[in-house]
Amino acid sequence: MRTLILLLALIGLAAAADTARAADSPRRNVLLLVADDLGFELGCYGNDKIKTPNIDALAKNGVRFTHAFATVSSCSPSRASLYTGLYTHTSGQYGLAHAEHHFRTRETVQSLPAVLKPAGYRTAILGKIHVEPQSVYPFDEEITKDIGGNRSVAVMAKKAQQFITDCGEKPFLLIVGYSDPHRSANARNFGNENTYPGVTETKYDPKNVVVPDFLPDAPETRADLALYYQSVSRLDQGVGMMLDALKQTKTAENTLVIFLSDNGIPFPGAKTTLYDSGVNLPLIVSSPAQKRRGATNNAMVSWIDICPTILDWAAVAKPAALTGRSVLPILDEENPKGWDEVYGSRQCHEVTAS
Repeated sequence: MRTLILLLALIGLAAAADTARAADSPRRNVLLLVADDLGFELGCYGNDKIKTPNIDALAKNGVRFTHAFATVSSCSPSRASLYTGLYTHTSGQYGLAHAEHHFRTRETVQSLPAVLKPAGYRTAILGKIHVEPQSVYPFDEEITKDIGGNRSVAVMAKKAQQFITDCGEKPFLLIVGYSDPHRSANARNFGNENTYPGVTETKYDPKNVVVPDFLPDAPETRADLALYYQSVSRLDQGVGMMLDALKQTKTAENTLVIFLSDNGIPFPGAKTTLYDSGVNLPLIVSSPAQKRRGATNNAMVSWIDICPTILDWAAVAKPAALTGRSVLPILDEENPKGWDEVYGSRQCHEVTAS
């Protein structure tokens, strides 16, 4: 009898200790920043003509991946892969979600907000969503109203800070979908025709841009790229403001920050193709737990690895259907073994495309 009482007492003490450790451990938040149609036009990726000090600073505080690949070079299916950890042939999100294209993720699929909610996470997507249906992506908040568009990066940062503050002690997943540097409605600009509160526009001389090898070095190309650079620099300001929001809310030290793009640049030979220019994209991961800072990682990683990475950070088991892997265990390595292949597919993009 005394043995049983002692055993129960020990179990009680262990449970109390576990509860105390859980209470003392910091919440593990996630900030996923998704650029729209961004390639390697960043200072930290070797372009010395463009001004991206905030993204460069994030790279100095994190790990810059050189061989990160989207599963498909199209907005909606790529984002579906990010949020579900599935290839398009499994998720069903074969093309664009909006208008007459109307591609949708299968109702049976589990996305990040659906998996994280039972673990106590508060979830939000801010700005561009571009995946359907809402039942598969049940974010607690879809912050799309009163932000002045997905290029009004200062307003978006304020909305993000408010969301983080409102979470209180709850851990959060915040996905920020920018429209920069996607082309704007007239397809001849990148949102630069408008003004945005709190943003200092950075303009470029077409003579000073770097023309990618797959584009003709013509005056028209340079003029187009100069406008594109301007949009990238606006995006960069937005990233800096988001990181500042983490500091202002005192959540920077326990937040995993991931910055990436959905597909390649909106120029011929890039976006919608399976060429490197369409799918080999920037990926920067900054984890409070990593040891290496400002480091390079040459592992071949895929956008299907992003969801498992986030779930790993949150200590939440990944759904059985996910075949991707968390990159957290390899952040402190430069050339990790076993990361030497990725897969992708070319999808419809628009329903009218061949």
